[in-house]
Amino acid sequence: TFTIITTPAVSAGPDQTICAGDPVTLTGTGAGIGGIYAWDNGVTDGVSFNPAATLTYTVTGTAVGGCQGTDQVTVTVSPIPLVNAGPDQTICPGDPVTLTGSGAGLGGIYAWDNGVSDGVAFNPAATTTYTVTGTNTALCAATDQVIVTVNPLDDPSFNYPLGLTY
Repeated sequence: TFTIITTPAVSAGPDQTICAGDPVTLTGTGAGIGGIYAWDNGVTDGVSFNPAATLTYTVTGTAVGGCQGTDQVTVTVSPIPLVNAGPDQTICPGDPVTLTGSGAGLGGIYAWDNGVSDGVAFNPAATTTYTVTGTNTALCAATDQVIVTVNPLDDPSFNYPLGLTY
């Protein structure tokens, strides 16, 4: 009597894209109950790790009967953008300011706090620190800050002492 054992249909899962520094967990499937999964590049099945660069990982699944199947998954590591809120600014009350973020690349999106819209002039009432979050097309984000200092106007009601000649 011969028993034919089929090669397991092992799956490494779908390709993934992460931001630099983010963890990823790779888990093999398809080797059945009691199956064992071995990954290359030092990966342990089902254990989180932080890849430093884009790489294709191979998993070998061994079924209880000893038959093996393999599959691959690519983990793409996208860079964190170097977001810049621009230089600190000093203005007089009533002067407009335009804050514009940069560094998130072509198609990047910039979101400011305190109701500021990227590239749109506004009139700050007081000295404030504004934070911008720049998100690139891979959905990786970073922040930066800029301080807008509103200098007070000179006091026009200043009186010179009587009897002094200037």
